[in-house]
Amino acid sequence: MALPNNMVLESEALAPAPQVSAADAQAKPAGTSSPSKWKARIEKCKTKRRRLITDWTINIDYRRGKQFDADSDYDRIAVACDWSMTKSKQSQLFSQVPKIVSTAKQKAYAPAAPIFGKVVNDQLTAAGVGVAMDECLPDAINAAGIAAVIVAYESRQAPKEVPSLDPAKLPPELQSMLAMGTYQIPMETIDAVIDERFTINRISPADLLWPIEFTGSDYDKAPWVGRSGRMTWSEAKAAFGLTDEQKNLVVGDTRTDVDKLTPSMSDDASGQEDDETVSFDEIFYWRYRFLADEKYYKAIQRVVFVKGIDAPVVDEPWAGQRFDENLGGYIGSCRFPIRVLTLTYISDECIPPSDSAMIRPQVDELIKSRGQIMKQRDHSIPVRWFDVNRIDATIQTQLMQGDYQGFIPTNGDGTRAIGEVARSSYPRENFQFDSVIKNDMNEALGMGPNQQGTPMASGEHSATEAGITQENFQTRIGYERAKCVNFFIGIADVMAGLVVLYGDFEMPDISEEDQQKLMLWDRERINHAIAFTVRADSTVLLSAGQRTERLMNIINTFGKSGMINPQSLIDEVLSLADIDPATVMVEPKEPPKDQPKISYNFKGEDLNNPMVVAVLVEGGMAPSIESLEAAKKMMMAVQIPPAAPPPDPNAAPPAPAGPDTTMQDARPDWQMVDRINQRREV
Repeated sequence: MALPNNMVLESEALAPAPQVSAADAQAKPAGTSSPSKWKARIEKCKTKRRRLITDWTINIDYRRGKQFDADSDYDRIAVACDWSMTKSKQSQLFSQVPKIVSTAKQKAYAPAAPIFGKVVNDQLTAAGVGVAMDECLPDAINAAGIAAVIVAYESRQAPKEVPSLDPAKLPPELQSMLAMGTYQIPMETIDAVIDERFTINRISPADLLWPIEFTGSDYDKAPWVGRSGRMTWSEAKAAFGLTDEQKNLVVGDTRTDVDKLTPSMSDDASGQEDDETVSFDEIFYWRYRFLADEKYYKAIQRVVFVKGIDAPVVDEPWAGQRFDENLGGYIGSCRFPIRVLTLTYISDECIPPSDSAMIRPQVDELIKSRGQIMKQRDHSIPVRWFDVNRIDATIQTQLMQGDYQGFIPTNGDGTRAIGEVARSSYPRENFQFDSVIKNDMNEALGMGPNQQGTPMASGEHSATEAGITQENFQTRIGYERAKCVNFFIGIADVMAGLVVLYGDFEMPDISEEDQQKLMLWDRERINHAIAFTVRADSTVLLSAGQRTERLMNIINTFGKSGMINPQSLIDEVLSLADIDPATVMVEPKEPPKDQPKISYNFKGEDLNNPMVVAVLVEGGMAPSIESLEAAKKMMMAVQIPPAAPPPDPNAAPPAPAGPDTTMQDARPDWQMVDRINQRREV
């Protein structure tokens, strides 16, 4: 895949470009109107940034337990509250990389949305978005209250000869000549991509550049945003088109301790910077904010200044987007490639204080309180006394030398001869101050012992109060968690824009069928027709028990619905229980067909009904023929009367039978009216 000339990317820079003189840059229609003004804006930001770095460095020192310039165990203790607070809150906000869920804004793109979402998820993982998020959150929580990353596409190119014409587009006569070998397509040399990658790299708060007059929290609405960076000479030469004659002008890191979050702690750390380091400032700005002739709001310009060269070495439209004549707008990414995260907002301040900065007075007070306790312990050493009039002189010497720890001989009652001087006790209310300080810190952070994973003092809260506290915490942490999710989605959106322009959709884990489906849509526009979301709480890593409980709820609720396949859920439950599903799972049996539930209630006389007998036979409850024959024989054996005596030959013959005089029922269906038993009221 060939790229335009401005897309030879290396290191963190998106596109190399040949060196541009100041005159050429000003004359270029798409260039910056005044490079000197941009350098002035950058210097103003650096001046502001140096003042902030001083406080940011203190926050980092408190987190790693280096609050003091010199160690002193005698009168102060380094209480590392920032350490536990930062780790606890970071795990609550973002402890695992979520999967983005892609939904189509237009119905026609609905089949392509899940396939494109999978491509973007794979590229995010390969670019190291999890590492970048893990590095950014301590910046926002502890160091500076702000964090940033840059999303980039990088490639390596080499000259390659390719046909200058497409054989399929040749006239018929030339195609015939080409087939006979009498015609050859002329060749041309282009810069072909031989290797490429997408990257997501953290920007240190000490390297972030922003307009100091900006007062919002959405940095996509800022006029511009940028960063200070460094790369080796080889990288800078390929990325910015520098020449060997310029090497002595641009190499060397001129930063001092006021420009770094981690200043040199000793002389051994100084002078260790690479002598071939090239420092640069990279700016991305909305063209319509600074160029009056710009017609589109989404056009982004990229400018790069290298230390030692006055004119910008790169001054061109950002290669992460491209103007589409047919669409009449920009395709690719329409957001700044530098993504900024803040967890809170202070009115008219785009750089909010971090959580560590807000609890700094309480931490200092806690350190002072602990230091006072240490002094009390050191000075309140047990001291004994003895009565010189009652203790022998030899024993006195041994007592003063500290020889005695066992029995001490005394002349009379020892309680009046030897005793201990009363020690000064530390006031009990001073210990309560520690609890007050910690409560103030928890209120500022919105995190109590439960949320930090530490045991709560017994008897302080009831179960109801603890539940209310946890519910309020979930509301507050949910607000900041949504900030992290939006930051993550912004990264994914920029990545999607770069993927549609320069990505390779023929990935090993994308089936040929899905690849063919993607070919039905214009891949360079697809990201603008798809929205990205993240499932609720998917950024929080669940324990095995919590994950199992969620899966079991799904299985119990929807397992019998027939609308889901529970096998994958069961496999995961077994895996969470450290059981290999392959060793215990069997082939699923064919579920029985659903039969209607019918209930019967038969009485003895109903057995003479053929339908009843048929139901019993169909249900397998009718007796067999053999059983019926045996039953008949048994009944006959029970009901046969005793044998009659033999007839008497001398007896007279019986009289003839007369007419039947019994009453016959002329109307067998005639029935009496139901009797109504009712007592009339008087």
